[in-house]
Parts: sequence; structure tokens; C-alpha cells
Amino acid sequence: MAKTRFTLNICGIGYTISSDEDENYVKEIAQEVSDNISRTMNSNSKISTSMAATFAALEYCDIAKKATVGTDNLRVQIKNYLEDISEARMQIENQKMQIEALRLEIKTLKMSSSCRNALE
Repeated sequence: MAKTRFTLNICGIGYTISSDEDENYVKEIAQEVSDNISRTMNSNSKISTSMAATFAALEYCDIAKKATVGTDNLRVQIKNYLEDISEARMQIENQKMQIEALRLEIKTLKMSSSCRNALE
């Protein structure tokens, strides 16, 4: 996707950026950041825009880091599940082979029994 240039408005300040992301998506994120900064500034009149932006950055960094850890944990769980599935499939195949061997043995025993009964 080609990079496009567009202007974002965060807390009344325009930022011209270029991105290969969808413009509406980036503007939605910018609005979320702007709202976060505004909420922080409204909660305490002594907080500057740069302080509120720093708090927002810390919050988003925390969320991203926790999401990464969560994603890594899910990957490990999925890997373990896939290994369990693979092992279960191997066990199923072994059980199928044992069933076939037992069927053959039963058939052989029935035939041998029939032959003995016929000879008697």
C-alpha cells in the first residue's frame, strides 16, 4: 500500500503525517489519543499537554506490552495444543492398527476353529 499524507488534529494541534495505514484508521487512533490527553488534562488543571501526552504514552505502552505478553502466552498454548493434537493423532493411528491386527487375529482364530470343528 502506498504511503499517503494527511493531517491529524490532536488536542487542537495539527500534525501532517504520511502513513501506509488507512487514513480513517489513523484518524480514529489520533482521536483516541486526543481524548485520552484531554481527559487527563481535565482531571487536573496543573497538568500540561506534554505531561498528559507522556501519561497517555505510558498507558498505551503498558497496554501494548501486556498485549504482547498475552499474545506470546497464547502462542505457547496453541503450540502445546498442536503438539497434543499431533500426539493424539499418532495414538489414534496406533489404536487403529492394533484394532486391525486384532480383527485379523479374530478372523484367523475363527477360521482355525472352523477348520478344527470340521475335522472333528
